[in-house]
Amino acid sequence: MTDYYTSLCFGVRINAIDAALLREVEELCADLGNGLVTADQEAKRYSGMSDAFRTLFPMRDRQAPFAGVRSLFTDPDYPVISADLIYAEGSEDTEVDLYVSGNQADPWEIANMLRVVAPSSLPFRFGYACTASRMHLDSQSGGEIEVRADRIVHLADMGEDIDAHALVIAASHEEGLSFWNAEAGWSELKSATVYKERDRASVTLPLHTPPAVWMQLPPRHAFFEVLS
Repeated sequence: MTDYYTSLCFGVRINAIDAALLREVEELCADLGNGLVTADQEAKRYSGMSDAFRTLFPMRDRQAPFAGVRSLFTDPDYPVISADLIYAEGSEDTEVDLYVSGNQADPWEIANMLRVVAPSSLPFRFGYACTASRMHLDSQSGGEIEVRADRIVHLADMGEDIDAHALVIAASHEEGLSFWNAEAGWSELKSATVYKERDRASVTLPLHTPPAVWMQLPPRHAFFEVLS
């Protein structure tokens, strides 16, 4: 029998306000996993939550007071944080150093929880490893993630600059996809104007039916991997 693990260990600095809210969410998740099962029980618990919590997670349904918190998890019926959270004093009184570690962790859940509950940590990156208790083919893997306010990005490597990702503008035609050339109009991919992620805000998509969209090109090293 082989046991599989998803391990991570990283630290981020957050402000004291976010740390207090994160502790509150952590305690709540422990209670939800240990017996707060009826709607009345959850509603009673919700009434005792802090103003900051109720602002971030307003009760939209009395039958599911903590639906907002549950939505942070892959399985809303089992909202248990899959890593240990350790809080340490930061260099300033208003800061807390948060250390996150676990061997049965869900990296995407952890990333999403910190993105929502502790925005003062953003942006940050961390890596994770997928391992097994017995060695066999493809038993070892892992990845890196960047967490931003608007999205969570799976990185090719920890040094990747996602703002430098190459983009083209594409649109669907009867013959297939066409790509935008800023000087000549719609053309083949090899003639397309290549933009960077940071150009999105300043470039207006050309009018087209159906609408034109941004399309990200693979990173350069992906081509090298294919060629090798």
